[in-house]
Order: sequence, then C-alpha cells, then structure tokens
Amino acid sequence: MAQAEGEVKTPKEKRRQASDGNLSESKRRSTSRTPVENGGDPAEPTGTDVSMESSPAGSVSRITEDAPRDHPIWQVRIRHDQHNRQVFAKFPSGDDGKFAKFGVSIAKSVGKEDAERILRLCGAQLLDGRPRKDVERLRTLLANHCAGKDQALPAAIAAWKEGAAPLGPALELTRPPEEKLERRLSFREPNESKEPKEPKTPGPKTPGLEKGQKEKEKAKEPKEAADAKAKAEVTDVDVDLNLVEDAPPDHVAHQKVRHRQTTGAVGFRYKLEDGEVAFQTTIRAAGSLEAALRVARACYLKFELGMSKADVELYRNELYARLGGKAAIRPKDPNAPPRERRERKERKERKAGQPKKRHGEGLLRELQSQGKLQGALRVFGRDPKKKNATVNGVYLPVAGGFEGSAAFERMSQGSDPKRFLFYAKDKARWRISEALGDNRNFAFLKVKDGGRGPPSEAPPEARWSFFDGKESGWKEDAAVQCRAVELKEKKARPEAKPRQEEASAVQEEISSDSDSSSSSSGKEGDDNEESGGETASEAAPAPSAAPGVAAKLLGRGSQARPRACAKMLARAGLRCPCHFSYRSECPGGPGARGAS
Repeated sequence: MAQAEGEVKTPKEKRRQASDGNLSESKRRSTSRTPVENGGDPAEPTGTDVSMESSPAGSVSRITEDAPRDHPIWQVRIRHDQHNRQVFAKFPSGDDGKFAKFGVSIAKSVGKEDAERILRLCGAQLLDGRPRKDVERLRTLLANHCAGKDQALPAAIAAWKEGAAPLGPALELTRPPEEKLERRLSFREPNESKEPKEPKTPGPKTPGLEKGQKEKEKAKEPKEAADAKAKAEVTDVDVDLNLVEDAPPDHVAHQKVRHRQTTGAVGFRYKLEDGEVAFQTTIRAAGSLEAALRVARACYLKFELGMSKADVELYRNELYARLGGKAAIRPKDPNAPPRERRERKERKERKAGQPKKRHGEGLLRELQSQGKLQGALRVFGRDPKKKNATVNGVYLPVAGGFEGSAAFERMSQGSDPKRFLFYAKDKARWRISEALGDNRNFAFLKVKDGGRGPPSEAPPEARWSFFDGKESGWKEDAAVQCRAVELKEKKARPEAKPRQEEASAVQEEISSDSDSSSSSSGKEGDDNEESGGETASEAAPAPSAAPGVAAKLLGRGSQARPRACAKMLARAGLRCPCHFSYRSECPGGPGARGAS
C-alpha cells in the first residue's frame, strides 16, 4: 500500500498489515519483480525475491519490498548497535554450527527502517544458500539506491543476478522456525485462559529473610538510577573563575589543553629538555569543566616559565584550594561504605604534604666512612606546603666546583628532581637550580665575600629568597637555613669512667682487708690448738666488712641511689635489707626496716 506523504510506519505495523493480507500493492508490482536466482522466471520466481522501484532523479529512493512473511528470516532476531549506528543479525556460517555477524549501516541506508529491510532481504539470501560475497554486493546496491546514488536499481539487480553464483544448500536454524514463531506469538499475545494468581497473604517476617529481601531489592535497582547517581557526584559546582588566571585568548595553551570525556579529566603534554611530561586536572577537584580547563592552561604557562613538574603540581593544588577544594564538591558521607581505593588516595595525599625523610642517619654515616661527606651542606626550613620546597635536603660537594667556587648537588633517590647549589658571579649570589649555571633558580642567597666561603658561613642577616608566585613575587624566608653537616659521635656516658675507677678502688680495699683478716684468723687458730680449747671453726667469729669499704658503700649508696640487696641473704637474716650489712652492724639499729 502506498504511504501518505510524511507517514512512516514501524516494522511491527507493516508485519501486522502483511499478516492481515493487505499486500495488494505488492501483488500489483509482482509483474515488475526481478528474480534474484539465476535462470529464474519472473512470473514464477524461485527462492527469495528482491523487488525495487526506481525513483525520479533528485529524490531519495526507498525500498518498498520486504522478505516474504513465510520465510525463516522473520525468525532471526535483529539487533541494534547504537555505538556503530547499524542493525545486525547472526546467521549460520556453515555445517560447523557457528554463527557469523551480518550488519547494515543505518547512515548509508538513510534510515533505520530501510536498514532493517535490507538486512532481511540479504539475510534471506544467506539462508537460501547464496554465497556471502554476493550478498555483500547486494547490500551495497540496495544501500546506494537508498542514498540516491544509483537510480537505475532494476538494471543493477539484473547485472548482479548475472554475476552472482548459483544458490547452494539452504542453511537451517538451530531451532525450528515453527517453535520460534510460537514463542514469539505467545510472548506478544498473553494467554488469557490462565487464571490470575491469588495474592499471597503476608506471613510473619523473619529478620534474616527480611534482610535478604532488602538486598535483593537493592540489587534490582535500575542501572539508569545508578548512572544518574554517579553523574550527580561530578555535577558542576558554582565557582568563581576569576580566582584563577587564564592564558591569553591567542595562546597555544587553548589548543594543547584537551578534555577527555572517558576519564573526566583535562590534560596536555609538554615537551621538556629531558623528555615529554603528561599533566592533567580533574573536574571533580576543580568544581567544573571550565574551571578545570582554566587551571590546566595556567599550569601550562608555568611549564613555559621553566618550573618543574613537582612545582607545577604544588601550584595546581593551590589553585584547587582557591576554587574550594574537593570538600566543597563531594562532601564525605559518614555512612558511606569504606573504599580501599579512596583511603589509599587520601593516605598518599597526606604523605605528599609531609616532608620526606630522604637521608637517614645510617646513610650519612656510611657516606662519612667513605669520605664523601666532607664539606657537605644541609638546607632545611622550607615549609613543604609552600612552593619550591624541594630545595630541602643534603648537598654533597661537586668535584671541581663551578667557575672557581664550590658547588654542591643534592642527594636524590629514585625519581626525585635534581637540585644544584652553586655561586653565580654575575649576580653575586648563591643559587639553587636544576643544573649548574642555570639562570632559572628556585632560591638564592646574596653574599658579599665573592663566593670564597660556602653558604653555610654566610652572616646571620643574610636570608634565602624564594619565588612565591606572580602575586607575591620573590620573598625572603627567614626559616630556611644552610648548615654544614655534622654527625655527633657516639660517646660513652660521663658516669662510666668514675664508676669504673670507684669499682677498682673498692675491689683493692676488699682484697687487702680480706688478706689481713685471713692472717689474723690463722694466728688465733694456732693459739687455740696449743691451749687445747674449741676447734678453729667454732671459735672463729663471723667476718665483718672493712670499715673503709662500708663507709664508702654507705656514703655512695645514700647519696646517689638505693642499692638492691640479694634476697637470699636478706630473707635468711644474715644481712639487713636496708644497708646490706650484717644485722648486728646495721646503722639503723634493731628497729630498722627488716631487722628483728
């Protein structure tokens, strides 16, 4: 049936119209059909028929015919690829049971409806056994006819028919067409004979089942809602763009800085002397796309001024802080589940704001043992949150110096940027730069000695100056100092030597007193043997501590700190626990602690 002007029917409406038998228009054009198969008769076509009409010149042609309703092609599912703008279906590729994809471009067919018709016509040829190469040629002819490139379509079809290979064995679908048709009809027309199910009466709720039901409902949340929630998290925030200086309108930064929609970031690449550097800003941190673009262009200008990537990153963080920071864009939800990635990122940011412990005491001592620490300097005091904080560190002397003065290189590990400390004669100042003799410096110190002495010997009134940005310019930082590296040697405690002398003196007195007591006890033993009295062991009195030794022990113990006593001698009652002397000689007397 001819369509009215401006009226477009959907494929479902056309199929329903065909099923009702309203194909009079197609029957009237059956005499002008061109059969596809070789050797066919126009009056009695064999296989699938492909019929078209030529349109007047200058108008876009449309395909008015479709595959027969009883053909198995109608059981094949047509899918739509929105990304590639095409319709496609999968057809059996042979006896191996595998399927091959066959698609038709919507753009080349000038419409989705014509693309579906071309796909069905070509798919019918594939199922009838036509070779794939010939079917692809037919697809090109039909698409060109839709685009108006080839108005004489019947002649083109006739030429294609003569050059096409004959039909081969028909391809069978894996599932019988009748079964598929029944399934499609049952899906479209619900069975009214089934009785409606009675609603279930709610029973007692179980805590475990209720929790599981909530989890299922949560899992069934539509994907569109989740995507909308994710997009809401990166919604632009009202920020004052005047807080960030932008590059001039004709600057190359406007061409180099690009927005990547896949990652949601804005970035560029800048070529340095030692290689190419990748740099980016994020919409989430800046607050909006325009703010992220402006921050990226401002960072591009810093690279042109000769700043390193580490310093530009610090400058980027300062711009983020001016615009409100991340807290103003996405406040942290206390009830949100923990995320390891977010925690790792926060820990990394916290560490970035802290000074790195670059040089341990062990490494410095090792360098000192090798003789490499002689004349080394330490620069410290620059706040890590400020610009050019990378000057902090230990600087080792450079062999040969620079232009007749001493020069130093900072100890670096891994990917740390290089820093050199040298004297510039033209400006009469010490500079810290990326290379020796570089005019682009991070800090400088003016001196009047002509660089004869190291910067550690500069007078106290000399101050280091740093570049704090365009608005602030160069400013002196009184907290930054330069000192010679001096490692403290491990010395023994001052009390060790007097105690050793005291112990040796006490030991000598104890040995001398023990010798005298042993000689006197020997004489008493001889007298007892002559008199025939008690044995020497019974008559000998208990040995007493030497008076001099006791006085020293008591004096030292009472003045310095209390001494510990042996538990066995104190508990056995031989010595007192307060002075560790014999109980009879305890200065505290019988009433002292522990005496009885």
